[in-house]
Amino acid sequence: MKTLILAAGKGSRAHGLTKNLPKSLFPLNYEKESTLSLLLNNLVENKLNDVIIVGGYEIDKLRSELSKISPKSCNIVIADANPNYQKGPIYSFLTAAAELIHEELFLLLPADAIFSSSIFKYIQDHEFSKDKCHLFYYKSNAYPSSGSQCVFCDFSNELSDVEKIVSLEIWKEKYEEVNKFYPIMIPAIILPYSFFEFAKNLLGSGVKNVISAVNSFCALEKKSFAHQLNFNSNNWVFHDFDTPDDLKKIQRLIQK
Repeated sequence: MKTLILAAGKGSRAHGLTKNLPKSLFPLNYEKESTLSLLLNNLVENKLNDVIIVGGYEIDKLRSELSKISPKSCNIVIADANPNYQKGPIYSFLTAAAELIHEELFLLLPADAIFSSSIFKYIQDHEFSKDKCHLFYYKSNAYPSSGSQCVFCDFSNELSDVEKIVSLEIWKEKYEEVNKFYPIMIPAIILPYSFFEFAKNLLGSGVKNVISAVNSFCALEKKSFAHQLNFNSNNWVFHDFDTPDDLKKIQRLIQK
C-alpha cells in the first residue's frame, strides 16, 4: 500500500515560529528531526516504503530537505500543488490523484504530526476491504491533548460501520455525558482510489478540507469502517503540531 502525505500548507497558526519554513520541516531537537523525518522513518520501519508527498508552500525547501532526510529504502514522489494549495487542503489532496491511479487503497497522513509506531504496525499487519474507507480511533477517558475529530460508530465492536465524524467540541457537548469517553479519530485514513472522484465532485459545494469530504463519504456512500485500536493508556498515540505549545509537548514526547 502506498502512503500519501499532505505537506503543502503554510501552517498559519505556527507561522510565527516556523517563519518561511514548511511546518513539517521545522527542527524539533538538536538532531534537527522534524515531524516529516520522524514520520518517514516510522513508515519505513513498518515496511510502508512507497510514499507520495504533496508540497506547495516553499516546495523547493521541501525538495531540498527530503534529499537529506529520506531513508534510503523510501521511494518518494513529490506532487506539486502550486498554486492550488492556497484554495484549501482538498485541492492539495486532489493533486496526487495521478500518482495513485493504479492503487486500490492508499494511506493518507498529515505531515505535521508524530505517530506511535503501533498505528503503522497495525496497518501493515492487517488486510483491508477494497473500495472502502477505513478510519482508526481509540477511546480516551479524558479530554485529549491532541486530536479534533471523534468517530461515531458501534463502540461495542472492534470493527464497525462508521455513522459519522463529529468534532471534539460537538462530542463533548452532545455525547460525552452518555458514553463517558472520547472516541478520538487518528489522522491516518485508508481510502479507496474512487474517493478522489468523490472529493472532486464536492468542490462546488464549498468543501475545503479532506475530513469534511471523508465525513460526506461515510454518510452518503456507506462504505466506511471504524477500527477501534487498543493502546496502553500510558503511551501517546499521536500528536499534531499546530501551535508553539504543541511544539513543547512534541519535544517532550520524542525525548522519552
